[in-house]
Amino acid sequence: MAEVYLDLTQEVPIPAYDDPEVLAAINRGLKASEEGRVVPIEEVRKLIAQWVSKSASRNPR
Repeated sequence: MAEVYLDLTQEVPIPAYDDPEVLAAINRGLKASEEGRVVPIEEVRKLIAQWVSKSASRNPR
């Protein structure tokens, strides 16, 4: 399995919690959770592995 490295030197943008778009996204996530539209952590891990694999194959080093 390929090793994955995160660039921890880059700053991650902090969202403004008074931004209407951020609040709408949070509300959509809460509503989805309340409705049971969630993905178990085991499935999330599989999806992330697939995404990383696809991303790595598109970016030759």
